[in-house]
Amino acid sequence: MKSKVYPKIAGKLRRLTTSEILSGLFLSFGARTFREDQLYDFFHRLYGGGLSRFEVVREGGRYFSEPLRTTLSFFEMGQMVEVLEGDYYRPRASLFDSMRGELISREVLPRDKDLFDELARLFAEVVEEGKVSKK
Repeated sequence: MKSKVYPKIAGKLRRLTTSEILSGLFLSFGARTFREDQLYDFFHRLYGGGLSRFEVVREGGRYFSEPLRTTLSFFEMGQMVEVLEGDYYRPRASLFDSMRGELISREVLPRDKDLFDELARLFAEVVEEGKVSKK
């Protein structure tokens, strides 16, 4: 199956920090699980496989991004995401109010709610596709 690419959305992310993007994505995605490489694959698709500030590269058959890894590590330390067995993650629902409050204070929400909802919908497609390809 050919991978979908979402470059039109990528342009809308320019004004947001990586932390704001992941916070908004996780709020809209909810407390569902995903693999770390699925997050990198998603951002690779956002930029059509071209260079981006996320520097997504393919290593050993899997995608990787140092900027996203750094932000994800920050989210782990702040317990905003749970690290599950097997390289899986889940946004921590108990901190959604805090994440939402931070995005409101930065004036990201409610302005970009529709963008985050669309990102979450597309990310869910990548996650589901990964479940099918892993079987």
